[in-house]
Amino acid sequence: MPRLRLISCVRAFVPTVAIVTGLFVVPAGTASAAETVITCSIRVDNPHNSHHVTGTVNVTAVVDCNMAVPAMSLAVELYRDGILDGGEPFTATNTNKLKGNAANAVCVAGSYRGVAAAVVQAPPGFTPPRLTVEGTSKTADITCG
Repeated sequence: MPRLRLISCVRAFVPTVAIVTGLFVVPAGTASAAETVITCSIRVDNPHNSHHVTGTVNVTAVVDCNMAVPAMSLAVELYRDGILDGGEPFTATNTNKLKGNAANAVCVAGSYRGVAAAVVQAPPGFTPPRLTVEGTSKTADITCG
């Protein structure tokens, strides 16, 4: 029976984002059978002054799998000086990618950090039926104006 198992947890930093690859979906099979591996990762960009809504701070996140899955949910949160300052939930079905963002109502100077968590439903035949990947951004000191 296909099963889901934790292979590794890898955090890779690039100049502006952190990418976390958390869980892999691996069907069990015979040694001669080709394995299908579904890899899902989450990326949380660094908080920044919004380019879309002047006077706010924004953080974006994306969960990305190498194959379509039946359902995904993504929660994106923005923290200022360790206190929740904005958050939004997002959902999608029959896709391999889900993007989301969180913004505050009014920019206040401070240290901002983005946090995101995604729950991914595995395709039929995989166990357990879902997996979770989580990520955080770097802390960004933001001034307003």
